[in-house]
Amino acid sequence: MNLNFHESGNEKGVAGQQTPFDTSQQHSDATAILASKSTDTAVQQRKVVKLLTLSGRDTYEFRRNGISHPAGRVRELIAQGYDIRCTRITTVDENGFVHVGVGYYCLVSAPEAAQ
Repeated sequence: MNLNFHESGNEKGVAGQQTPFDTSQQHSDATAILASKSTDTAVQQRKVVKLLTLSGRDTYEFRRNGISHPAGRVRELIAQGYDIRCTRITTVDENGFVHVGVGYYCLVSAPEAAQ
């Protein structure tokens, strides 16, 4: 799974070929990942990683992005070597209900193979 979202500029390789650091391709890949409606576990894991590379997320934000079981996806990613931290927060959902103890996840680091 290639999840390198390095933001070093729009570098080109030999004869204009894309390098791993071509941000235009990365932006396109990231947009495709986030737009995906797939419920495939691997696709949802990539979506969770991409969302967490942008910023911390709570359970409700993941669900609004199509991740029906965020804690399960996070647990799977941790088993793959991702360092994802969870704290508990109080938040208000889109219907105005207060929820105490909602998971708020932050990506600390990714395994070497994913970088």
